[in-house]
Amino acid sequence: MRRWFAAHVVMYFKFHDGAQGKFPIYENVILFEAKDDEDARAMAEKAGKSSEDSTCKYDGRAATLTFAGVRKVISCEFSSSPESDSEATYSQFTVNDEAGLKRFVNGEPVNVEYVE
Repeated sequence: MRRWFAAHVVMYFKFHDGAQGKFPIYENVILFEAKDDEDARAMAEKAGKSSEDSTCKYDGRAATLTFAGVRKVISCEFSSSPESDSEATYSQFTVNDEAGLKRFVNGEPVNVEYVE
């Protein structure tokens, strides 16, 4: 029986000029229908590798979008197939204060502690 999984695929930008300094990271959450979490992880790794692109720019700098790995795979509890308003995955963070919470919600820069 196949089930649904949400895989957290981590991609980052590696700058061509060699001055890395910071590592801009994207965590893409992709749904896969698979027989188990190992199958879903393999599918996610394949998807991440196929998304690599050496012709990108980030902040005006030439870069390669690079697959870093699959951070986690979560089993989704759908009765059949995903529907509107179905939770696929979640993340847990801690911020230092309510002002940080508001910045986070508004998509503004804020220091967060990621809780696995």
